[in-house]
Amino acid sequence: MTNNYNFDELIEKLKVQVVEALDLEEIVPDDFGADTPLFIEGLGLDSIDALELIVLMEREYGIKIEDPKERRTALYSLRTMAEFIMHGKVNLESIPEEVRLRFADVADVEIAEDEENKNQASLNE
Repeated sequence: MTNNYNFDELIEKLKVQVVEALDLEEIVPDDFGADTPLFIEGLGLDSIDALELIVLMEREYGIKIEDPKERRTALYSLRTMAEFIMHGKVNLESIPEEVRLRFADVADVEIAEDEENKNQASLNE
């Protein structure tokens, strides 16, 4: 599906799709760029919006992102979404280093919590 677009066309298409899928009433596609963070300091999207973007990528591009760490990097900006759609991965240089470090810390905490929960479940059996 994605081979029909060049990278810049895909970015423009994603802008429109994000605004429409999330029903962003106060925002138009020209209000943000390819590198604008989608969450927190950028567009200010939340976890429900993230789920909508995951559904958008599955429905429109056949892309499933199972790994939570991969989701965070893929959904950082339109550029990272487009990279993931076109190449199946994100060029981490597209994400500022301080954000990459924050993602790593969160992922490590989640992994540790998952392992602790599994261990606790094993003990309860």
